[in-house]
Amino acid sequence: MILDIDPEVFTVANQAGVVRLLEMVAEARHDWRPSMAVAVRAGEFVHAHSLRISALAELVAKTVEASAYPAPGPAFLTPVTVDQFDGTVADLQLAAVLVVEDGINEHSFVLGVARAFKRHRIVNALLHTPSWLTICHAGGKDRMHIFVKQRRQDFQVIVRVGALLDSDRKYPQEVTVSNHRQVELIRAVDGVTAVHMWEGQEMENYLPSKVWEHHFPAKASELANLRAMLPHQRAYTDLKVLLGKPKPVIPDDLALDKTHFMELGQDAMDELETLLSMIEEII
Repeated sequence: MILDIDPEVFTVANQAGVVRLLEMVAEARHDWRPSMAVAVRAGEFVHAHSLRISALAELVAKTVEASAYPAPGPAFLTPVTVDQFDGTVADLQLAAVLVVEDGINEHSFVLGVARAFKRHRIVNALLHTPSWLTICHAGGKDRMHIFVKQRRQDFQVIVRVGALLDSDRKYPQEVTVSNHRQVELIRAVDGVTAVHMWEGQEMENYLPSKVWEHHFPAKASELANLRAMLPHQRAYTDLKVLLGKPKPVIPDDLALDKTHFMELGQDAMDELETLLSMIEEII
């Protein structure tokens, strides 16, 4: 998350909590783009308490020298104030949670797409030990809101929980009652706003041909049919019926970049960017 730390934190808040907060920034778990005045206040805190955090000292020094990070819009900033400080720090130390229908497949999908789109914060969060982003398996969509509600209870102030689910649509803008109802139930959970339901039928509709070729190299005619589809046809075709079930969806050893996804059409590209941005906001 991109933090907006109130300068009063460095003089009033619990010292151990401030140290842990700055450590999380130093280890690039969370981002912080302070003004010159706030960076100086942090530097004074580090010096006054003789903190031996080399990465932190470096960060503060660079920030004081430059103090010119592009400021993100206020909607993307996470306020850290003296009020509820301990709860905020506790929340920032927990792994963010993305509740999905199939934890194994969707973990490989999110990781593979994040790598291809160069969203390094997501990649680092998924690969860090212990994980900074947990992909939570709900075993299908029907109970997703229950899983979301349970995981939301772990957070006191900053609710870092999101959900991703299939639409099961057969054509554009079809209202699939049970899927849309799940979205409503998830959004009704206090503090949960990071919810994405695919515009296309399901996750597999967002896989480029290179993935299908990797899994099913012998299915030449089916792959030719896939490549011949227009983006709007491909988005609503059950590709598992056409080709099979790819597991894991995007293998670790399959190198993809953004250009491989362009065949899906601009709408799908934009949707993938939107999903990745949503995940970044809860990390």
